[in-house]
Amino acid sequence: AQLCARNNLDVKLWCHNPLVADSIKNTGYNTVYMPGLKLHTAIKPTISLKEALSNSSWIVEAIPVAYLRSVLLA
Repeated sequence: AQLCARNNLDVKLWCHNPLVADSIKNTGYNTVYMPGLKLHTAIKPTISLKEALSNSSWIVEAIPVAYLRSVLLA
């Protein structure tokens, strides 16, 4: 997400955990998984997978393998 945002792309970041999405939205930090890393302002978190995928030219999947099946079946 950071690399895409730094290259002037708008990034919709799907977050499974609403607290993570809120943290990114309100502070610019993912305090749960990446504390201390300020995220680019072009990264827009959402808890809606449908919203994250809509009107997207590119989809980058970076889901931990343990959760991949449940996400892809959603």
